[in-house]
Amino acid sequence: MGMVMAFRKVSSEELDFLRSASAEGWQGFEARLPDNESDAIDIDKSWDGIHWVLTGRSSAAKPLQIGAVFGNIMQSLMGQFAADNAKKADSPKESEVLNWAIAKGIDFDQDLQDFGQPTYIPSDKVLAVAQALNEIKEEELKNRFVPQEMAAGDVYLSKFWSRDTEQGWQYLIENYRTLKDFFVAAAAENKAVIRYLC
Repeated sequence: MGMVMAFRKVSSEELDFLRSASAEGWQGFEARLPDNESDAIDIDKSWDGIHWVLTGRSSAAKPLQIGAVFGNIMQSLMGQFAADNAKKADSPKESEVLNWAIAKGIDFDQDLQDFGQPTYIPSDKVLAVAQALNEIKEEELKNRFVPQEMAAGDVYLSKFWSRDTEQGWQYLIENYRTLKDFFVAAAAENKAVIRYLC
């Protein structure tokens, strides 16, 4: 089945509520459909590949802040990645900002393992990610999409990326566009974002 990464926009009021909500409160939040279909997305299993082409490393190259619910699985993804991968990101500052898209987030204080142990991205970081994504050309990402290097870097779905390079690229870029559009819209609405794996 694999791990699917999902995102949902939240207002500052919703985020304040969720930061102290009980399990029942979270159940109610999850049961309530978003106001708009575009307020919640998933990027299927492409998340680590997207992180690679954005930053030049697997999201497992450094500990993820997405929670312990899949910690053991992520440990199995960690490995030695190619020495030149650091060159893939245009600058340390850009790489730090783009880390927030997939790998970096702020933990909730509650035990939320039943809800995919979500993390949240505050609205100021959402804006920074949206601005950084808007500056990236898809051609740059395609140049970074090298399945052999992704396999060496233990990027999630390595076998899929290597099986059919063109199919893998199309799958990745379609999900990347969904992610980019989502962050740009969330930034325009001054929303925070909740991210989780399911």
